Amino acid sequence: RYEVLCTGFAVGSWSAGQEAASLLDRFVAAGHRVGNHGDRHCGVDDLGPGFETDLIDAERTLSRWLDGARYFRFPYLRQGSVPATSTQALEVLARHRYTNVPVTIDVEDYRFDEHYVDAARRGDEGRCCAVVEDYVEYVAETIEHYDEMATAMLGRSPRHCLLLHMNSINAASLPVILERCRDESWHFIDVSDAIIDPLYSLESHYFGDKGVSWLHHV
Repeated sequence: RYEVLCTGFAVGSWSAGQEAASLLDRFVAAGHRVGNHGDRHCGVDDLGPGFETDLIDAERTLSRWLDGARYFRFPYLRQGSVPATSTQALEVLARHRYTNVPVTIDVEDYRFDEHYVDAARRGDEGRCCAVVEDYVEYVAETIEHYDEMATAMLGRSPRHCLLLHMNSINAASLPVILERCRDESWHFIDVSDAIIDPLYSLESHYFGDKGVSWLHHV
């Protein structure tokens, strides 16, 4: 309907069951791409030297859905609390021919999802609608905020990477979000076209335990 294709970063250990496999089959059949999100959804600092094993374990589970272009997103957007950890992780990705996909726009949908799921569990339709309305407004404001931030830094609007999780709030809100983005003249492109923006080749200067937008890294 909206002609939007996305890349879904799947966690290996969460994708081993038949239900998850069926979902990924339908996801790929619809034209979407699957990326590697690690096997246990652990931060790179927590994994330490085990980061490479975690990457390989996830790949083993996800191999049937990974295509020729291999993409990875760090869990929690945490790329390493010290330079050495980040460098080593990026070297592992390069060795296994993965492209790291940073995120410029994170709408923290999990915060809204908690409230939506709670209201849905209680059968409170009015509260569900209110959460969706608040969330859609927050998404629009967050996109505008990060684009203004990027434009101030770069002198232009870059090709953004927007992070949305596969959860209940997005299932309920996605059509409205896409309509809102279209109304604001945003166009969705494949991750392969987004990641070639020079923004993502800039050196990272952020090292910490918080998952932050790539714009805070550079």
